Amino acid sequence: MRNKYDYKEYAILIDDMQTNLQDYQGYIQFSNRPIDREKDIFDNGKKVEAYDDGKNGFIYEAHFYKDGRSITIRQINDAWHVDQEKNIDMNEIQTYHGIDGLKVNMAQIWHVEKDELCDFMEVKKLNKVVFAGFGNLQPTITVQKKKEPNSIHERRTYENLSEEQRKKLLTHFLGIFKTPYVNSILETQGCES
Repeated sequence: MRNKYDYKEYAILIDDMQTNLQDYQGYIQFSNRPIDREKDIFDNGKKVEAYDDGKNGFIYEAHFYKDGRSITIRQINDAWHVDQEKNIDMNEIQTYHGIDGLKVNMAQIWHVEKDELCDFMEVKKLNKVVFAGFGNLQPTITVQKKKEPNSIHERRTYENLSEEQRKKLLTHFLGIFKTPYVNSILETQGCES
């Protein structure tokens, strides 16, 4: 796709989208209507089509994603500008809830520059946020089942302590704050004050 299409090239833009963006996940926002889940959202291998309803609408913006590559198309003044971002860092993905329960992934793109407010040290600054597909693309975290401790030395929690051990623990921690109120708590729990 080209970087810019002027208003006379709208048909070329639509043709390029339908030709070059197959197998991409994405959506199109038209100027004259809200996003239609069936017509304007492309996921699960659905063919990209830019429905022109003939009611003076045009593509206001469109976002597409495939294999770490994000393409943004925005109508600004008399042209459509295409921004392409390659090699998206999957650690910078955040998931949001979209229409009809659809999960929308967005990636933060950072760049490093010297900042005069930080004594000209290099700092990361947010450059832009781009579309990064639908669903949960973040790495799956495997949770291992907790194994039961083999001895009391492996895991000691308040629940595992005997009544006597609980009283000693309570006496120790509340004993630090010696006040009449704390002493009354210790007495009601049968602890030494």
